[in-house]
Amino acid sequence: MLRVAIVYWGGETSQVSSVLTSLSKGVETQGHQVKILRGNKDDLHLTGYDYLLIGCSSMGLMSKSLPPSLKSDLAESGLLTGKRCFAYVINGGLRKNALMLNLMKNLEGQGLMVKNFDILTSADEAEKLAGSLHIKSRKL
Repeated sequence: MLRVAIVYWGGETSQVSSVLTSLSKGVETQGHQVKILRGNKDDLHLTGYDYLLIGCSSMGLMSKSLPPSLKSDLAESGLLTGKRCFAYVINGGLRKNALMLNLMKNLEGQGLMVKNFDILTSADEAEKLAGSLHIKSRKL
């Protein structure tokens, strides 16, 4: 059993809540311990987690910009170098592909190994995808 954190930056909507809950359910079906963290609200200490699911939503319809605190929050969240992660965007407006690219570049810049990524449009899709992720910790 691995410790998995689902971290999210962005607005709070019922769609976001249901997607995050579904991601958690999908990961739990694999027998892992899961915690959902809000990047802009929770005190992030990610060193103790074996695998991370990190995502955000768009700041606007035409925006490809990441939430302002994402980079600094990750930089202050502990040792991330070499940790495996899944990057996700929750239905990110018209420039969601550019937003995903920016997110992945930022995560890799923090030393994370992005093993998979997706743009999530529904809770059902999120649960299926999370249940099929190959979640492993890095071998030392």
